Amino acid sequence: NALFDRLEDPIPERQDEILSILRQLLPNFLSRGELRSAATVLRELDAIRAMPGVLGAAQVEAVEGLFGELSMPEALEQLIRALEDGAIHPDSEELALFLAHLRPDALPVLIRAAENSNSAAVQERMRGAIGRLGAQHPARLIALIGSSDPVEAAGAAHIAGNLRLVEAVPQLTRLLTRAEASCRLAAVEALVAVRSASALNALQDALEDPGREVRSAAARGRGALRYAPAAA
Repeated sequence: NALFDRLEDPIPERQDEILSILRQLLPNFLSRGELRSAATVLRELDAIRAMPGVLGAAQVEAVEGLFGELSMPEALEQLIRALEDGAIHPDSEELALFLAHLRPDALPVLIRAAENSNSAAVQERMRGAIGRLGAQHPARLIALIGSSDPVEAAGAAHIAGNLRLVEAVPQLTRLLTRAEASCRLAAVEALVAVRSASALNALQDALEDPGREVRSAAARGRGALRYAPAAA
């Protein structure tokens, strides 16, 4: 609290030093599961950043850089481990605040956590954060559908389907050609969820996919949507 009081004084050299201290504190809090302390730092920084005439351009950039570092794999993996270990409750208000500050660079780590976690609560929280980021940065989410990592590709496809991103259809169509059945199945489910004519047309080849589960998903989806050209 004393650091934040002094941060409000428009003395750039002191502000730079305080921001450097906070930059060291945040990953320390995360590694110990002290999300309440981390959330307090984020909340206070947000408030001070919004005060007119308090931070200069260089200091605002430093704050943005600090928020950006929260989205790096090292910081997020510490957070996810704490969630998996039970040190942080998935429904906590502090976690919601932390996730709200993430940048699109966090998407690959969040997707892998959502796809691989054994905790339904953790999966739900991660998918909520991915959905928010994907809605704000659809191009980044769509690009991940083309990831060489099948977990990332399938996870991104699921979220694109949930968001009904019509602009994702070309990338989802390419996903239907992947060797991994999990990717092809995710593409089929996403294309069905998007519900556009272009998405349904892309499913035609999936009716003859080598994987039974993929074929069945394509047939069920097109049947449920009563897509007449699929009748034959």
